[in-house]
Amino acid sequence: MKELINKRIEIAANIAIMVVAVIGGIVFAKNLWLHKTVDQHELKMMMPVDYIDWSRSKKNLVLVLSTHCRFCSESAPFYRSLVDATKDNRGVRLIAVFPQGVTEGKQYLKSMDIAIDEVLRKDLSKMAVQATPTLLLINEEGWIQNRWVGQLSQERETEVLKALNGG
Repeated sequence: MKELINKRIEIAANIAIMVVAVIGGIVFAKNLWLHKTVDQHELKMMMPVDYIDWSRSKKNLVLVLSTHCRFCSESAPFYRSLVDATKDNRGVRLIAVFPQGVTEGKQYLKSMDIAIDEVLRKDLSKMAVQATPTLLLINEEGWIQNRWVGQLSQERETEVLKALNGG
């Protein structure tokens, strides 16, 4: 009798394990197959950004940086080239956003010879930004047009410059 009970417990345990494995497999497969990447058009429609008056420029490039970010510091030459490329273009505005204070952000930019006048302090978690550096191209209505995350390759840097110059 004890053997029969043990056998039934073993069978029930095996069935339970199989049910959990099947459910786990279905959830995994569903997430894998149904997960789709967001294309740029969907990104434009999904992400209004409301922490500043964007209407002052047709294009606003937000550099989301941190004074503690190694990749931000290593990207300084590119950020200087962005300043140079947009200096005479009144349709493009550069804005630096830091999780640290404005004074600390300005000192950081000055130490790297990056002349961006508009520096803000924002909680990055409330900006849909998960890493620094992140560049956000935002139109005059406050919609994200494009996003670049991390230290950019030469190709991606060229893509940013083209986006700012109408390309």
